[in-house]
Amino acid sequence: MAPGAVPVIVSFFRHARDPRPVERSISWPRLAVALRTFRPIEGTKEDRLDACPLWSPCRFREGGRRSLGDAVEVSLLVLDYDDGTTLDEALGAWADYEAVAHTSWSHREDAPRCRLVLPLRTPIPADGWSELYGAIVADADRQCRDPSRAYFLPAIGAGGPHRAVYRPGDRLDLRTDHEAALARIEEAAAAKEAARKLAARRAREVYQSRDDLDRALGRRLREDADAREALAVRLGARIVERPSGRIVKDVTCPGCGRASVLWYVEPGRKASAWCAHQNSCGWFGPLTTWENT
Repeated sequence: MAPGAVPVIVSFFRHARDPRPVERSISWPRLAVALRTFRPIEGTKEDRLDACPLWSPCRFREGGRRSLGDAVEVSLLVLDYDDGTTLDEALGAWADYEAVAHTSWSHREDAPRCRLVLPLRTPIPADGWSELYGAIVADADRQCRDPSRAYFLPAIGAGGPHRAVYRPGDRLDLRTDHEAALARIEEAAAAKEAARKLAARRAREVYQSRDDLDRALGRRLREDADAREALAVRLGARIVERPSGRIVKDVTCPGCGRASVLWYVEPGRKASAWCAHQNSCGWFGPLTTWENT
C-alpha cells in the first residue's frame, strides 16, 4: 500500500469545551484537505471556543477523555510557529518531508503565525512523546509537547490574509531518525504498564470489589497529601509554594483540554481539583479523574 493510502488515526472534538474524542481512521489526503479548508469564525477569540471544531493527532483509550492519561499514540507531528516564522519558512525547515501548512486564526502579515503538520510513517507511543518532541524541536512550545493536545481546525479570524499549502515528500520516520530515544520511550511505557498491572492485581487481592477499591482510592486522594503529591508527580505537573499552601499546576483539564487544572497538595483547604479558566471552562472535580493515568 502506498504511504499516502495508509490511514492515520486522529480524534475530533466539536469545540474547545468538548472533552470526548471522536476517533477517525482517515486517509492522509483527506485529512490534508480538511487542514487546508478555512472556516469563517465571527466574533472574538473567546467566541471561537464554542464555534470552531478541533482535531488531535492522538488516538485515545476507548471511552477516554482528552487527557494525557488517556493518550495512546500519536500519528502526526504538529508544530506551531508564533514567533514571526512565515509559512514558507516553516515549510523550508522541513523541506524533505510531506506536509500541510496553514496560517493560524490570528495570523497577520506583520505578525505571521502558522501551523505545520507532518504525517508520520508509523505512530509513536504517547508515553514519552514529550521527550521525543523536545529532541526533535529544540525550541518546542511546551504545550505542543503534550501528546493529547488538540488544535483548532483552520479558521478565518480577525487577521489575514490566510493561506494553506500542501507539499508532497517523504513521510517523516521518527523510528529510524530517533531510534535510541524511541527505545527509551517504549521501555518506559512497558515498565509503566507492568507497574499498573501489578498495582491492580495487588489491589484486587486487598479489596473485595471494584466499589471498595474506588472508595479507598477516592478517600486517599481526598485525605492523603502524599497520595495527592504522588499523583501530581506522575502527571508531570508543577508544584509551587503559595501563602495558602503548596499547589499543583499545569495538569490537563478534562473540560477544555488546556494545562490549567490546579489542586492543593494539603487537602484541608480544598479537596477537589479545578480549572483555572472558570469563566470559559468552569470544570472542577475529584482527583480520581486521573487515578488510572
